[in-house]
Amino acid sequence: MIELVKNEIRVLEIQKFYIGLNWEFPIERKYFGGHSDVYEYTIDLVAFMLGANKQLLSKDYFVFYNNLNSPDKALNHSDEYVFCECPEDYEFIFVDLTKINPEVKEIIFAISIYEAKDIHLKFGHFREGYIRLNQTLNCKLGQEEYRYYLSRDISSCSSVEVCRLFKCDGEWRFQTLEIGHVGNLVDLITKFDRDGDYS
Repeated sequence: MIELVKNEIRVLEIQKFYIGLNWEFPIERKYFGGHSDVYEYTIDLVAFMLGANKQLLSKDYFVFYNNLNSPDKALNHSDEYVFCECPEDYEFIFVDLTKINPEVKEIIFAISIYEAKDIHLKFGHFREGYIRLNQTLNCKLGQEEYRYYLSRDISSCSSVEVCRLFKCDGEWRFQTLEIGHVGNLVDLITKFDRDGDYS
């Protein structure tokens, strides 16, 4: 396993793998008198499949908990209830580059705290989190290729672009990003689909 730093780029020599997400439980918020908050939360892993114009090819190329498969079958979301015998990852998205629509030039993977504004939770409440790229669809037997630990720079954010796949000179490459956003998932979606209506 190779631990990456922010904005590091690696050429991919594999075509089937998954992007996994893991985090530590949030820091407990305590008050005078011994009372503390018990957080109920979900962190969603999503993917935006973009064309040369940095926009979604269509709404169907936004892969998330309500759209688990991309139209070309290149991306498959695990959903939070499937663990694939792999307790390390709470959510993951399977990737098969052999099936990808040739119009897709870039895939952005992002994480978002579900209903963050309502529960007053940001990534600063979490102790540690990371994303990783595992080289096989079999989590139990797979070998981890890359791991990136999220920094405290996103402590005030509710959604984050964590990494991306992009094609350059005929090769697919993997890059860590960690671009934080104060807004929720809808705000992030509109960045990649300016003409869409997600209200």
